[in-house]
Amino acid sequence: GVTAYNSAKAFAVFAVSGTTVNFTAGTQGFNVATIARSSEGVFAVTFTNVLPTANYIVMASGNQEGTASNQLTARPSSKTTSGFTITYDDFNGTERDCDQGEFVVFGY
Repeated sequence: GVTAYNSAKAFAVFAVSGTTVNFTAGTQGFNVATIARSSEGVFAVTFTNVLPTANYIVMASGNQEGTASNQLTARPSSKTTSGFTITYDDFNGTERDCDQGEFVVFGY
């Protein structure tokens, strides 16, 4: 399991093209089994190895699909020991897919 307090518990980089998430577990991240698009700008992340608690921090960023310079706001939610949901919003609060998203999980 993942037990160190001073290290990342999970991280990943993924790309989105249309409705397809491009992510390969093991080569584009650590302790992330899947990243699935639930709807426009909303992604469900599942850990490979569950964490002992849901008391963790998710730091994330992403750029709006089609405009590499337009940074999106990332809102992690629904944190459990087995994963979380991350939502990307533009500056108007509209959920948007990202060309590339990334996140790192710290905690417990």
